[in-house]
Amino acid sequence: MGDQPVIERLQAGTAATAASSAEWAAERAAAANRAVAEARHGNRHDAVEAYGRALSDLRGEGVPAFLHLTMLEPAGPDVVRAFRDTALRFGADVSRAYALPGTPPEQALAEYRALFDAGIANARMLTHYAGLLSVAGRSQELQALTDLDRLLAVTRPDLRTADGRPLHRALNDWFMDRLAAVEPLSTRLAAVGTRRLPLADGATTPELRLLESVIRQAVQAYAGTCAALAPGHPLHRWVPGRFGLEMYAHHSDGTGHHQPHTHSRGWITGVYYIACDFGADSTPTDGALHFCPGLDGDPACPGWPDRVMPVTAGMLVLFPSHVTHYTKPLGRPSHRLVLAFDVVDARSGDGDRAHDAR
Repeated sequence: MGDQPVIERLQAGTAATAASSAEWAAERAAAANRAVAEARHGNRHDAVEAYGRALSDLRGEGVPAFLHLTMLEPAGPDVVRAFRDTALRFGADVSRAYALPGTPPEQALAEYRALFDAGIANARMLTHYAGLLSVAGRSQELQALTDLDRLLAVTRPDLRTADGRPLHRALNDWFMDRLAAVEPLSTRLAAVGTRRLPLADGATTPELRLLESVIRQAVQAYAGTCAALAPGHPLHRWVPGRFGLEMYAHHSDGTGHHQPHTHSRGWITGVYYIACDFGADSTPTDGALHFCPGLDGDPACPGWPDRVMPVTAGMLVLFPSHVTHYTKPLGRPSHRLVLAFDVVDARSGDGDRAHDAR
């Protein structure tokens, strides 16, 4: 694969970032453990909320949710279910195989399939499942799980504001006026050298409302794509009845990029490209969206995606949240502004602004 050296360097950066935040992660993990202990002593409501806050900060990473759920069994099935739903909502893997490293791959795969059949799934679990498929040499199943020919949706909607301007240009002006107030990114995130502006689902400006309505329609169409997959496909099993949107704008110059990553909280992930000004000497692959083998498993296994997708302003892209992707730094001045979003399963406890997916 031609991009393998780049992927290896970016993955090394991801590992360094993870190491530097180990103390922070340990504090959040301890908070999750305390929440489990509180629930065992009868303080269910506050404990579930505290557990959710800890897992939200961690994005579900490194959380032994199966062990937590096992410890909660004396508190009763309702408590176990509430904690499991919270773990799934915030991107934790609830499988036994994840909590107990060393489980043989075929045994772990069987457990994941049973969980998916029961409707228990999130993107982190699908990411781990893909890695196990690669280790087990199940290339056909891996290819089906990450098949961008079927699971990558690209459209270029002709969207215009009330005064006739292309929507992406109007959004560019709106965001650039607010760029000075954009939050600095945590080093825990995959983004490097970018600035991010979170957006609430249900944005109040006409431009954002227009884009949100188009995204909702695209998500509903994507749900139809998943429903048409083979009955045994995890994304056929997991089509949320209702969904929420977590949206955020990313701005980067020539040094900004994203290391290989997935989106643990999402069902599907999307990007609307607002500005793609890469310079007069740019090539079609400058600023492109790259799809690559997952960070877990065997990267040499056939079946992983290996694709470079050129991008242009006004493009809307959707793909499964468990598919690993990244961008490269351009190394020269540029202006890249996107609105990224995760489509999240509106499980118990999510906000009131859930939308029908089917």
